[in-house]
Amino acid sequence: MATRSVGRTTGPSGAWLGEAALGMAWVALGVAVLIWPEATLRVVAVLLGLGLVVVGVARVLLGLSMKRPAGTLAIGVVLVVGGVLCLADVAASVGVLAALVAVLWILDGTSALFLAFRVHGSVRIWLIVVGTVTVLAGCVFLFWPTLSLATIVLTISITAIVIGFCELGLAASIRREAMLRSDVAPPAAAA
Repeated sequence: MATRSVGRTTGPSGAWLGEAALGMAWVALGVAVLIWPEATLRVVAVLLGLGLVVVGVARVLLGLSMKRPAGTLAIGVVLVVGGVLCLADVAASVGVLAALVAVLWILDGTSALFLAFRVHGSVRIWLIVVGTVTVLAGCVFLFWPTLSLATIVLTISITAIVIGFCELGLAASIRREAMLRSDVAPPAAAA
């Protein structure tokens, strides 16, 4: 997220679409895990591994639409690799998965916070919200490793949903800012 180009937000490949995809991926992951709280360790690890792959691919696609994509591409690749590794060795991956999620959320949230100082308006507010929520969630996972599996599952699902909605808010804000900059009126609602 550190290298998001907020200025490139118009058109079908705009950053707001990438943010919306990230938001929807996080919400879908969180809801899927929340629906099956009694799932076995294996099912949770598979769902999270798949979620990491989906979110990682979305992050890579977002990076490909940016002027300076290095940070976003790197985070996306690490997410995809982590997801694939979790899927390859599900039983041994849960502890590693929690640590990986923690580190990635801290890095992702930190990059959003740094980017917030480079933009203005509602986009800045949403970047601060996304960054803060993501860093706090990462710190909980990193520094509170004794959480029970049920608590980890519940925390992951709720956190993923919250991050997803924050990303969707950021996407809407980026799109709104782009529309204001280009003096394009939003499409009229169909009667």
